[in-house]
Amino acid sequence: MRFRPVLAALAAASAFAAAPAGAQIMSLNHMVTDGLPHHECMRRAADTILNIGYRSIGATSEAQWGKSQDDLYTAAVYCLRTRDVAVFVVNGPARDVTSATISRLLNAWRNTP
Repeated sequence: MRFRPVLAALAAASAFAAAPAGAQIMSLNHMVTDGLPHHECMRRAADTILNIGYRSIGATSEAQWGKSQDDLYTAAVYCLRTRDVAVFVVNGPARDVTSATISRLLNAWRNTP
């Protein structure tokens, strides 16, 4: 699959960049964006993060970032300019929460116009 190297690199970068001293679990997934323009992907990513109840903590040129209300979990939606894909990443202390939050992000993405 052509996205595996991209996902692996994002996973490694996110784990090292976002991991505090305590153990952290990271979950990720992706969706094909079918030619969605980059600015629309970024808008949709920001709305998706807000729609799951996280607050925005900023953006980079290819990602929107959010934090859970308890500050234990960080979510990011990457809109890759070089690929027709949005990558969803969540990290925090509990695997069941990171995994469930990925599912919530994917559902919110599907339901965000």
